[in-house]
Amino acid sequence: ARQAVNPPIPPNIPPLPQNPPNIPPPPQNPPLNIPPPLVAPTVPTEPPGTQ
Repeated sequence: ARQAVNPPIPPNIPPLPQNPPNIPPPPQNPPLNIPPPLVAPTVPTEPPGTQ
């Protein structure tokens, strides 16, 4: 007996849709052109007892 051969896929069936090309990829690490977060400026604190 001949082995059953899988029937060829009909050409009228559209292929499964891939990821839409208009969706941008997920954001990776922030770009290198973004400056680092500003460090809190060292404001001289008033000496204790003057509040």
